Amino acid sequence: MNSPPQQILRDHWRFIGAIAVAFAAVTAVVVIRSPREFIAHGSFLPQGGDASRSRLTGLAAQFGINVPSGDRGQSPDFFAELVKSRTVLDSAVARGDNDSTGAGSRSIELARLFNIAEEDPDVRHDRLIDAVNRRLLVIAGLRTGIVAIDFRAPSRQVATNMVANIIEQVNRFVVASKRRQAAEEGTFAQQRLDNANQELRKAEDSLVAFSEANRIAGAPRLQVDRERLQRSIDIRQQVVTTIAQLYEQARIDAQRRTPSIVLIDAPASLARPLSRHLLSKVGIAAILGAVFALAGLVADDKRTPQPSG
Repeated sequence: MNSPPQQILRDHWRFIGAIAVAFAAVTAVVVIRSPREFIAHGSFLPQGGDASRSRLTGLAAQFGINVPSGDRGQSPDFFAELVKSRTVLDSAVARGDNDSTGAGSRSIELARLFNIAEEDPDVRHDRLIDAVNRRLLVIAGLRTGIVAIDFRAPSRQVATNMVANIIEQVNRFVVASKRRQAAEEGTFAQQRLDNANQELRKAEDSLVAFSEANRIAGAPRLQVDRERLQRSIDIRQQVVTTIAQLYEQARIDAQRRTPSIVLIDAPASLARPLSRHLLSKVGIAAILGAVFALAGLVADDKRTPQPSG
């Protein structure tokens, strides 16, 4: 036989409907019994560079002293990449759920939560980092500078704590980087300050030697030379003062532990359940079930031989 699909649909609508309902029911059971996922959100704003340091750096540049800035490259895109970096995620995963167990136990619990069954600790940790990275969404606002973080997990607590841990590790990384940069700048400034003091003493000694050798005042040439030597001393004194300020600022920054990011949205208590899209999935399953049933009936109808006349 070769009945049209419309005829088959009219003749077997109960069967097709039953298959559609069965598909929908199975899908509903699978979706309902699947683990519920939660999403936690947090955002922060990186703090800008120190204004006093910028002024001192600009003043030093006027005297030909090049002091590298520690804030280069710290754009929103930089922080977005930093959030997903192995350095930050390693530390965030190691902190786990902030419970009283060890970091290794927390890592194992997280691996089980994400269905990672690996006996080798290194392989398990690598796969766990990959799983965290896949569940992590980072958006950098180029206009506002705000970095937003979303993380999905089968546990509300894990999702919330993971976002909090990531933000904490980002802040620690930036603070430690700035402190290292300040320590290096302090070493550079101290060396430059020693050289500047030596140059200042040489200029002062030159003026003293000139004054002792030329005790007769009033000669125009001697007056011009004296003023030139005095100007050299004044310039070197300004250089010494500027470098000394840079050195003191670097020493302060090397001990600074204040946060380098401003928390906009704290992740605590913000994890919300993700929608399972139950109705849409059930509807799609019902449609697919009806299509498969109709296709099977049409194929069976084509294989059925027509009765001889």
